[in-house]
Amino acid sequence: MLEKYCHVFFDEYPKDSRIRRYTNTLVRLDFEVFIVCLSSKGKSFYEKDGKLHIYRIPIKKRRSTFFRRIYEYFLFQIFSTILITYLYLKNKIAIFHSHTLPDFLVFSCLVPKLFGAKIILDFHELFPEFMMQHKPVLDYNSRIIKLLLWQERLSFNFANNIITFHDPAKEILIRRIKSPTPVITIMNGVDESELPAFKKRKSDTFKIIYNGTINFNLNLTLIIKAFKIIKEKRADIFDKMGFYIYGDGPDINNILNLANELNISNVFYEGQLKFIDIVNKLEDADLCILPPKRDIYSDLFYSLKLLEMIYFRIPVLATRLNTYQKYYPEGCLFYFDSENEKELAEKIIYIFGNHGVIEKYTQKAFEEYRKYSWDIMEKRFIKLIEQFQE
Repeated sequence: MLEKYCHVFFDEYPKDSRIRRYTNTLVRLDFEVFIVCLSSKGKSFYEKDGKLHIYRIPIKKRRSTFFRRIYEYFLFQIFSTILITYLYLKNKIAIFHSHTLPDFLVFSCLVPKLFGAKIILDFHELFPEFMMQHKPVLDYNSRIIKLLLWQERLSFNFANNIITFHDPAKEILIRRIKSPTPVITIMNGVDESELPAFKKRKSDTFKIIYNGTINFNLNLTLIIKAFKIIKEKRADIFDKMGFYIYGDGPDINNILNLANELNISNVFYEGQLKFIDIVNKLEDADLCILPPKRDIYSDLFYSLKLLEMIYFRIPVLATRLNTYQKYYPEGCLFYFDSENEKELAEKIIYIFGNHGVIEKYTQKAFEEYRKYSWDIMEKRFIKLIEQFQE
């Protein structure tokens, strides 16, 4: 197989699980792997770990506005282009793997492509839909969205191969770009080799959890509103429940302030924890709730936290999103309609009192997950990179 491979992405390493899994596979296959990424607190510009070389460009994510985001992207683009050109000329790297967002980061690999290197563009999300969620006044006729669609098309056609994060995204890209560039789906999944020991245990309370980034678009305040309904209608159940939040993000103060305003005292924020500590917290979890508002972007969600809950046999109560329902139909996850706190409250009460049903749901969800597990996706990835040596 080919010996040298480079990932470039606008994030920290090893924060992104997809890139971490790709890298673990490549190192195991005896590749020399180069990483070009953002800086991390307390980390040096260059770090070497066996066959892994990590280069951290000294730029921080702030993302306060759209224009700040674009500024960060272009600044990273300039530095990564220089660094990737240098790494290619010095090391003759055979494959460059660019990850979105932004799509146009793939053009940092221009010089390697001119000299025959192979380029993979990996869509982790779709930029136009992402922007339409953050600015609902935008639509496909807006100038900004047309610009994003244009750069998406150019980036797509620049690459030798395309990876998408699930089939619905693949269908969207193929339909609107109409390009001969090959497209495959490699979905995120749980890497069992990374997991610590896990053993389910009972909690004194009915423990509802959320783990991950705490952004506004994930709509966690809806859970607080549902708790208020449960408190008023079923105080006996409410007194036995607790909502535990693990992670960090800009919406946490809104959630805690609303809980205080509505006098919901059984909400507990435990901050950002290490993965091994999160897994320990999940051992006595009774339910995970994923309540994002349904829109053009959230309908494409396929989050790792969902997959982890399914893998650990923790029942999931989620908004009815297109992608969730495609891969996990009724009987796998418990669903409720977007923004419907009354239905959410009713489903929480139902799950609280139906342990037998929970076991059937979690087992069925796990059986569906096995069809798209990381073992299967890893084989697709290996097959993709093997074709470059044919």
